[in-house]
Order: sequence, then structure tokens, then C-alpha cells
Amino acid sequence: MSVILETNGLSRRFGGLRAVGNVTFALQDGARQALIGPNGAGKTTYINLLTGVVPPSEGRITFLGEDITRLSPEARVRRGIVRTFQINQLFDEMTPLEAVALAVLERDGKARAMWRPLASHHEALDEAAGLLASLGLADAMEVPTAEISYGRRRLLEICVALACRPRLLLLDEPAAGVPEHERNDIMNTVANLPRTVSVLLIEHDMDLVFRFAERIAVLVGGELLVEGTPDEVANDIRVKEAYLGESLDAPAA
Repeated sequence: MSVILETNGLSRRFGGLRAVGNVTFALQDGARQALIGPNGAGKTTYINLLTGVVPPSEGRITFLGEDITRLSPEARVRRGIVRTFQINQLFDEMTPLEAVALAVLERDGKARAMWRPLASHHEALDEAAGLLASLGLADAMEVPTAEISYGRRRLLEICVALACRPRLLLLDEPAAGVPEHERNDIMNTVANLPRTVSVLLIEHDMDLVFRFAERIAVLVGGELLVEGTPDEVANDIRVKEAYLGESLDAPAA
């Protein structure tokens, strides 16, 4: 299996604070990987570095063999690095169909054509409808986003991200605040994405992490503490110490 994303000696300082320190990490193509760590571990800063929201103080980021360290966030999206956010980013007055169709138009460089009514963009609407159906949202595509459940809104966020045709999908706590039955729907949807989409999940819920991830990376104090299979991570004494006794037991098969 080939490497899709790699960081070498990646660091970021904010004044005298080192938020991320010398992280060297490789993500395999088609991965189902989680990034975990206690609060303040540097997870968000690391993802901001990957997406270009903040530049590194040192180090290099390589994606699909290209050095993208200094590329803009927009250029990284065009290359296939797409992120969802923990805080819901959708416009309440839009329908899911409109939200996903707009993402399709933006991806194809047709956002300037939005002076035309959205209903005239038939190809974008057809693609959006297909994506929504594939995520179980066909029955909600014409409903204002404000009227659908929070869990389905999180699924819609993922659908908007998929409209950008990602090679790497960065999921920032996709099930945060979602009822249990909808959490399972979200994670099953992510797990069943085609392997042409690599997934890096940032999540605090250890049960979800251990059920979803094939490999787990642990950040502590801005540094990569350990990376391995769920069993390896769950049994690593350094990880247990970092979580100060929190349960990291992998669920029974």
C-alpha cells in the first residue's frame, strides 16, 4: 500500500508555545485512521497545518508525492484534501440539494455562474441528488436544512465534503453531539466509503475510534507519542498514562 500523505519534522510555534513539535507521520492510501490525544494535544493545530490554515514553523508536508507545504488551503482542496468541521457549517435556509450542488459547482470552478438560478444547473443537481441518496439522505434533499435532525446535518456535512471529490477526507468529530442511533449511522457511512477516499478521523469518543480505525495515531503535548493498530495503542502504557486512567480498552469483537 502506498503513502498518500506524509509529514516530516512538522512543527508549529505560537510565540513561545510549541503547539506541534517535530511530527513525522505517514498515512497510507485508502486508510481508515484516527488521530487522538488529550485536550491540548495539538490535534487541531496539526490538522490546520495539513489543510494550510496555518503555515508550519518547520517541516514538510507531502501529498501524493507533491510538496504542498506552502500551498494555499484552496489549492489543497483542489488536490483532494477536504475537511469537515466539528461546528456545523451549513446554511439553515438552504436545502441539502442546494448545499451539495453549490459544492459541486465550486469544485468545477463554476461558482461565478451562480448568477443563473440553481435550478438551471442540471448536471450539478443530478450529481448532488446521487450523493445525497448514497448517504441515505434522499428523503431530506428538498427540506430546509434547519428542519432535519442534527445527526443528518452531520451526514450532510460529509456529503458536501464528498462533493469536492476528496482523496483524503479529514473528519473533525463528525458524531459530536449526535444521539447514539445516529452516531452509528454516521460512522457506518464513513466506514463504507470507497477506498479511493482515505480517512483521517479526529475524535474524542474512544468507542467510536476503536470500532472505526484500522490504525490510530496519538498526539500528546504536540508530539506523536505512538502510532499503531487499535490493540497496540490500547495496550501501550504511555498512552494510558497520557489519558490519566481513562478507558482505552478496545471493544470486544
